Amino acid sequence: MKRAFYIVFLLGVLLTMQSCDRIGNLIGESDTPKEQPAEVQAQESVDNASTDTLGTTKIQTQLLQNEDGIRALKDSLTSLNGKISSLQAAVDSLQQQQAELAQTKVGAKSLFVYVAIFAIFIVVLVLFLTKKKRGQDNLTEKQVKDIIADFAKDHPNLICRETLSQLNSQKGLISNHKQRLDSIITRLNNLETRIGSTVPTFNTQGTQTSSSEKSVAGGAQAGGTSNVFYMKRPQKDMEFDLSLRSERQTEETLYRFEIDRRNPNVAHFFFDCMYPNRVRWALSTRENTLDRVCNASGSDANGTYRCTAPGEAKLQDGKWVVTRKAVVIFD
Repeated sequence: MKRAFYIVFLLGVLLTMQSCDRIGNLIGESDTPKEQPAEVQAQESVDNASTDTLGTTKIQTQLLQNEDGIRALKDSLTSLNGKISSLQAAVDSLQQQQAELAQTKVGAKSLFVYVAIFAIFIVVLVLFLTKKKRGQDNLTEKQVKDIIADFAKDHPNLICRETLSQLNSQKGLISNHKQRLDSIITRLNNLETRIGSTVPTFNTQGTQTSSSEKSVAGGAQAGGTSNVFYMKRPQKDMEFDLSLRSERQTEETLYRFEIDRRNPNVAHFFFDCMYPNRVRWALSTRENTLDRVCNASGSDANGTYRCTAPGEAKLQDGKWVVTRKAVVIFD
């Protein structure tokens, strides 16, 4: 009986100890984290290392870019500092030049006074020289005699007494002829006054003025203009500008215009060139010189031509507009 009791007691102790171990294991497992496998831990360490490497690379790249930008900004600042220095030097130079000009310039009023004084001096000098020149040109009779006498004294071999006597006799004849001429002129003027003719009148200086010249002069003074004028080559097709007009024929004029007496706004024009070389030049430049206002035909090497039909032009808006071309034949 006792033996059985001891056996049961031992079994209970053993069971109690086994349950305590299990409870300890359970408590240890709950408090201590489970250990992961080695492969998983290696992978996680690799991932963490790669993540750290990528972050470091990005940071280094960003730092390099920032250094490049800083370097570029530094270079730009250096260049700007150089330009600012050169500009400052230029400004200083201009200020110095301005100061020098301000020191040496003459005031506007002073300059005006100097110019006025110089102009007055020039005018006085011109008047003096003109008066002196007139005095030298208009020698009196006494001055001429004195000059001749002095010349005769200084050069007796050239002018002797006989020559002087001849000069005096010629002088007397000239005086007599002058008196007779004045008498004739007076009689002619009296005759003209009596008969009221258009005989030329004479003055005591020996010049004459005819009645036709008086009428021409009077017409010019009254503002009359000639019906004939000349033009240079046209600047446009079928058109002559008034700036090309010339009152007389020159080397540059190529066309003669005759205004219609019944209608002053209409004129007939002719190709009229007085120099053979200009005729050849007109042919060599016929597109701009002839064809614009003429129907030209033929060719010429001698400068001869015939204007068989005149052209017609009308005055419109300050220009002579061609309504009919002239016909020119070059032989």
